[in-house]
Amino acid sequence: MDKRISINPLVECLYPRIALLDEICVSEKYALVMLGLLKDMAVVAGSEGQIEVYKVQHKEGSGIPIIECISTLGVDDALLEELFDDFAVRISALDS
Repeated sequence: MDKRISINPLVECLYPRIALLDEICVSEKYALVMLGLLKDMAVVAGSEGQIEVYKVQHKEGSGIPIIECISTLGVDDALLEELFDDFAVRISALDS
């Protein structure tokens, strides 16, 4: 199993519109893709919205992160779904 690292310190410093309600630890091989997703989520949140990431689970066997979050009314949820779809493609590419 790969070593997991916490990305909370980076996210809390760089993306104030992303509220992390739990420690987020991901495999080193997924860290950059995960940080990219959170950066894109912060852009979608804009200056008025907020996204709360309340849990990150890991797919059994592979360690692929699964994000559970909720957004405020000012966030375009359809655009968030597109980000998650793109994230799934990027994560899958790392596993192949």
